[in-house]
Amino acid sequence: VDSEGNRHISYRDSNNLDLKYAYGPSGPNDISWQLYSVDGNGIDVGEYTSLAVDNSGNRHISYYDSTTFDLKYAYGPAGTGDISWQLYSVDTPGDVGLYTSIAIHPNTQKPSISYFKNNGTGSNEIRIATQTSDSDTTWEIGVLDGSLNIFFANGNSQLKIDDNNDI
Repeated sequence: VDSEGNRHISYRDSNNLDLKYAYGPSGPNDISWQLYSVDGNGIDVGEYTSLAVDNSGNRHISYYDSTTFDLKYAYGPAGTGDISWQLYSVDTPGDVGLYTSIAIHPNTQKPSISYFKNNGTGSNEIRIATQTSDSDTTWEIGVLDGSLNIFFANGNSQLKIDDNNDI
């Protein structure tokens, strides 16, 4: 729910293997949802999706591309209706982008994404990517923990940013 009470949901359409976005205007619970395609066209995308809305109403979605094994990011400008989504690859080498969580820095309005990298060797990683410029294509990637002998079975990472921009 954004600052004006509008509802936003990102999800994976498992029938078509696409990333979808649902918008519901503020009001009573029996609202009419508007459904849109963000990324897909028959390729396998949209797993482990997470959505955040910044102070201006812009939409930010992190998700996993199961075809290329990459962490992806979708940016949708504020507004209603079928908006034009901008799609980016954030982290690409290896099997990266599982179990995402996205949050917006309150001062800069730039996103950070926590996610999992499957090394396939038993020493997997939890990583964080932070957008570093006004261009959606520049990200700083760091490893929070690179010694994990676990695999998340049923859940995403959870990222929170406080008012001091601390993660």
